[in-house]
Amino acid sequence: MLAEDARGRDAEYHLTASANSLREAIALFSAIDGPHVRRSEVGICLGLSARTQLTWYRLLNEKPALVHADELARQAAELQTPAQRKDGLHLMILRAEIAAANRRYADGRKLLGDVIESLISERGARYSEILAHAYLARARLTRASRGTSNDVLPDLRKAREIFLAQKLGHAAASCEWTMLTSDSKSVTKLKITRNDVLQIEALNVDPRIRLAAITELERQVDAGTVNHPTGRRTSWATLIDQAQRSEQRDTMR
Repeated sequence: MLAEDARGRDAEYHLTASANSLREAIALFSAIDGPHVRRSEVGICLGLSARTQLTWYRLLNEKPALVHADELARQAAELQTPAQRKDGLHLMILRAEIAAANRRYADGRKLLGDVIESLISERGARYSEILAHAYLARARLTRASRGTSNDVLPDLRKAREIFLAQKLGHAAASCEWTMLTSDSKSVTKLKITRNDVLQIEALNVDPRIRLAAITELERQVDAGTVNHPTGRRTSWATLIDQAQRSEQRDTMR
């Protein structure tokens, strides 16, 4: 979703466009299906609409969007059929994330546990993208419910491993950034303070660029061109700019 890599008005623009497109899709599929709604794509669209509303709540902190997400996810679950197993698992993860946002941690943990247990028992599913998303969601839920870094990191490492195997760089970087904000020593030998994290997050939304900036600082420290600095003396804006220019060069090759 484009909105997840945007902020402010840009995020609102993308979220509004997504919500409008999904409403139109639901209307079209409903018209096509007539009384046979259970066999249509309406449930999938409702799930995507719930995801849009949850993202709206996360980015813009609008409580009504979370209430709407919960209702849309409930409607989507009612329209799921046994044949839509993959979509059903995605929806269970979404419902768990909504439960966590509503501080219903036990409900969310139960849903995610069911998804994970179901997938790891399947042949060939141990490296599925859905499983990685479930591990990531459980790690975030554990962190939100004040779990320790020792509780959070194992699921993040499992998710990152799967995303890397699937060559999903952005998702893998998202896991690694959450690892760093849980315990910076799990990612870098540098001391990354809470102030550092806040500065970096304010400068760029892409976890790949954030991590590249830290890697560049590590390189400079190892080369002896800078001393190991404290957070307030680190020019994160310069490091982020260097990381972005390096990313642009790599993209142009």
